[in-house]
Amino acid sequence: STMQMIGMLEHARSNFEKAMVVEPSLYEAHEGLVEIMLEKSRVDLSFPDASIFPLMEKTLSIQHSWSLWFKFVRVRQSCFDWTDRPTLFKRATEIIRQDISFDHCSIHPSLLLDLSIPAQFVSRCIQLYMQNVGTSHKEVAKMNSRNLEQTSSSASSKLKVLYLVSKSFTADSVDSQSLHILFEMHNRSDFHIICGLINRNVVEHQLTLQRQQHVSAACDALVILHAMGTSEESAEQQIAKEIVELSIDILVDLCGHDELFSAPLLSSRPARLQLTWLGFPASFGEITDYKLTDPLSTPPELISLYSEPLLHLPRTHVFTGRARDEVPTFEAVTQDEEMRLLRSKLEHSKFVFAFAGDLARIDEDRWHAWMEVMRIVKNSALLLLSQPAYAKLNLDEHALQYGINPSRLVLWEVKRGASLSRFLSLADLVLDSSHAIDPWLILESLRAPCPVLSLPGQQLYERSTAAALSSLSLHDIFLARDLLDYEQLAVKLAMHPDTTRRSKSNLSHALELHTNRQISSPPPSRRLQGNSFDMVGGVRLLERAYRTIWDLYQSDLIPRIADEDTISLDPPRKFHVIIS
Repeated sequence: STMQMIGMLEHARSNFEKAMVVEPSLYEAHEGLVEIMLEKSRVDLSFPDASIFPLMEKTLSIQHSWSLWFKFVRVRQSCFDWTDRPTLFKRATEIIRQDISFDHCSIHPSLLLDLSIPAQFVSRCIQLYMQNVGTSHKEVAKMNSRNLEQTSSSASSKLKVLYLVSKSFTADSVDSQSLHILFEMHNRSDFHIICGLINRNVVEHQLTLQRQQHVSAACDALVILHAMGTSEESAEQQIAKEIVELSIDILVDLCGHDELFSAPLLSSRPARLQLTWLGFPASFGEITDYKLTDPLSTPPELISLYSEPLLHLPRTHVFTGRARDEVPTFEAVTQDEEMRLLRSKLEHSKFVFAFAGDLARIDEDRWHAWMEVMRIVKNSALLLLSQPAYAKLNLDEHALQYGINPSRLVLWEVKRGASLSRFLSLADLVLDSSHAIDPWLILESLRAPCPVLSLPGQQLYERSTAAALSSLSLHDIFLARDLLDYEQLAVKLAMHPDTTRRSKSNLSHALELHTNRQISSPPPSRRLQGNSFDMVGGVRLLERAYRTIWDLYQSDLIPRIADEDTISLDPPRKFHVIIS
């Protein structure tokens, strides 16, 4: 287990296999081997070997685990196998009726978002999960809060802001590029910007020296937070102690549940104020002070799904940008041999749809809509990320059920460091799924540039696309009212491709306009202020938001844990803040 934790996956795997030979019914060895296979697939950007299925079934037969069972269902759905879906909903209903206790709520929130589960169940499980985490860390939280109260804060100087990022930040992706630009654009006379990277692998550093220098140049400081526990302290306690020593005023979490340490870490209250943004597209519970969002993503009628106060930016809470020396995506594609090969597979397709997410995030209703659209729109193709052979068979089978030739499903193999923007730039229209949409994927699509057809749902992860499109004045064209309208819009856009071509041109123009804009220059037009490409305006709104909540904190309108005998899991004062 220690080898697994520090990144020595092959050594850990070998030892788990030896343990299984000695004791065939040892649950810990089976579970550890499953986790290693899942972790390796995440690191290699690939799917687990097919042997994971019998291994997971054997592990569950030895000892039942809700968390492992949900992972099993997710892996099956990643292979486009919906066999467990009826059972999934039945189990979810049983859990709700049983009103499970903290001890049994071990289902990791990120698993819930990767499955098509009702929003109410997701909210309930997250609430229980976060309450459990908060309760187990309340003494540490009180101690950290008292320590921060005793150190000097930023009452009359720069606000010290820590952006907590995950391992995905190290990749050549839109989140990494956008955050670099965000760090650079902060007003250094008012803010001291620190980038904190959680490093879970002591064997291989996640950032090269060149990369560290690049990140350090974009912000005031880069802090590598090593996630190594000891017999006396857990990994999150060690990280929390490092952050407390930095005396952070505002911690902005961009990891969400991508890092297993994130929830326990935030429960330890290592900063004076804590807010979540982009990393986890749902409620993070009451361990944080705010959820950064916008009025369209979290309208008044859906506020009940969130335990924490909401911090609303005016138009959208998702921003992206392009560095001035960055080669535009459509130019980069023409210079790439791999992309030229992919283009050749699409040369006979008159209209190209695309989906760049995990197959587990596609439910049967959305797949039905896509196939109906492709059945009507002849000579269209659907771009998907490459899947393993056993998933490709399921994909082909589901396509044939609708009379769709499997050759119209064009797959692209994702490689380390590959840019999804190049892949998406080959599409005429990106299709979103019904749940768990990564906000960075939305931005990557729009940067490509490629418009996104969206059907807003109830949760934040089902509405971020709508906010981004609305900020760019594209909501009237690409937002559907219901599933039938979604199908009809997709058909209409494919039959009249000039609409998407104009939208692509407008997106490219808007991105170029904001790329060339100087930080100190005024916005180009009132209509474009605060849109998803306006990084300068977005950063200024963020700074205004940080100052607003800091003033509330300084005025004691936000309860401080250090002043209380116990931590209230239901604070009596809950303020939603709107930034105008």
